[in-house]
Amino acid sequence: MVNQNLHSRALRTLKAGSLATAVVASLLAALPGAASAAPDPADVVVGVTSDPGEVGPAGGRVRLTVSARNAGGAAATDTILKLSLPSGATLDVGDSLGGWTCDAAAAKCKYGTLAAGTDTALVLGVTLPPATDGQKTTVTATASTQSREASTTNNTASANIEYVAKPDLAFSFEFASGEISYLGGNGGRGSVQARATNIGTTPAPGARFTFQMPPDAFAGAWTTDPAWNCDFSTSTWVCENDREIAPGGMAYLNFYPYFPAGTVGDTRTVTASVSTSAPERSLANNSGTTTFTYVVPPPGDLELYGVDVVAREELRANEEFELSVVVNLMGGTPSENTAVRVPLPATVEPTSLDPGDANWTCRLNDAADDRFVECTRPYWDIGTSNSQLLLKLKANAGTPDGPLTFTATASASTPEVSLENNTATDSVTYVPQGIITGHAWIDTDRDGQRDADEPNAYGKVGKIEFVLEGTEPSWDVPMGYINDRDGTYFTRLKPGRYVANVYLQDGVPYSFTTPDVGDNATDSDIVGSTGGYYNRGWSAVVEVKDAAETHVDIGLAPAV
Repeated sequence: MVNQNLHSRALRTLKAGSLATAVVASLLAALPGAASAAPDPADVVVGVTSDPGEVGPAGGRVRLTVSARNAGGAAATDTILKLSLPSGATLDVGDSLGGWTCDAAAAKCKYGTLAAGTDTALVLGVTLPPATDGQKTTVTATASTQSREASTTNNTASANIEYVAKPDLAFSFEFASGEISYLGGNGGRGSVQARATNIGTTPAPGARFTFQMPPDAFAGAWTTDPAWNCDFSTSTWVCENDREIAPGGMAYLNFYPYFPAGTVGDTRTVTASVSTSAPERSLANNSGTTTFTYVVPPPGDLELYGVDVVAREELRANEEFELSVVVNLMGGTPSENTAVRVPLPATVEPTSLDPGDANWTCRLNDAADDRFVECTRPYWDIGTSNSQLLLKLKANAGTPDGPLTFTATASASTPEVSLENNTATDSVTYVPQGIITGHAWIDTDRDGQRDADEPNAYGKVGKIEFVLEGTEPSWDVPMGYINDRDGTYFTRLKPGRYVANVYLQDGVPYSFTTPDVGDNATDSDIVGSTGGYYNRGWSAVVEVKDAAETHVDIGLAPAV
């Protein structure tokens, strides 16, 4: 017979013990330092991408980016990546390894300990062997660790690479100015580059750009690019050439459409596309758009680039010369009533008022107190060539000795950015110069006149020196010598008052004939002499003037 009381007591005792045990466990869990639940294990997740994802049939190099992320709750120790490459492919490691150490020959990389929550990536190069068009190949990366992982199903990733034998022209607009002047003209010229980049794997046999233009757009002087064959006859503009575009290469057209005057804020949109005669890998990237907006342009700015007395360092009386004036128009607004003015000294005059540029008209203002040449241009649009004005001038006798300075100043009736660049200057040295000349002859009949049949005195006169009035002769005074053909001499001198000293050859049997007899054009001008073996004669004081000739004739009479 079973003792029911004993059974009941036993049950009560067991229940009491279980409750005590639960209470103790609960209290222990609440104490500091009590053991907690074990952390989640490591979990290495691998990713692989290839750039590009396609190569040509000849193979080629792709950039392989391999990522490894520890998504688990514990560190992954001794983490290793093993790469599986297609047959014939080679691996090279660069300097973007992100903390990994790689063995290219073994196609293996080590990281060490990958802490929980850590992301790493490394970049490797893979060179693929040749294959046929359309063939696909795969590069696989697999991670392993000595640590326990939550899952190994995400330890492997692959990148697929396809062999493609097609060009692929990607279109883009580059360097677009975006703004055009509401005034039109050259300011209404847009500027943009149409570019086709071959991102395919084989050459593209030329390119054809097609532009859908706004109805009011038109081609101007700058629109045509000589490297392209273009048709602008309709609102669909076409430009093409047959130059091959290699993979990775590009073709570009610098494109300058013109637009008429418009309203500030209005826009003009151009849509363009590129094509080639060969089938392309994709047509999704063959087009683009660009927009031009009418704006108020900045002011124009005249720049006097330079003034130059062309190819001259010195000038003498009555010599013609050219003064070159180069002026530019910069800024964004046309210049109106442009003028270039060059004041002229009283002794300088123009020999021609044609500046050599049909856009300009020149005139001389000959007022005594305000002499100048002024060249004007009623309207000058931006974006046109520099203007070179060639002023033909002459310096007359009486121009002061020394620097002859020409200053050009540009002006306009329209506002300018700056006036500091509107003036330029150049100088040339004016050298005043006169001439002393004359005949030396043998006055065989001693009448003081040079007759037609009397011989010249070549060989009888040693030298002629010209001494400024009030000075003594020196070794560097100007000199003249008798010409053997006709007995004349010719010497250039600075303007001034001179005495001509004539030295006869030592011991010649001649003296100086009687001066100032009869016609002044054929008499002798030597008014005194020393006589003797070293005979020297001299003239009266004569004046040499700029650009003028002064005559001193020398008559010798045979000794008696």
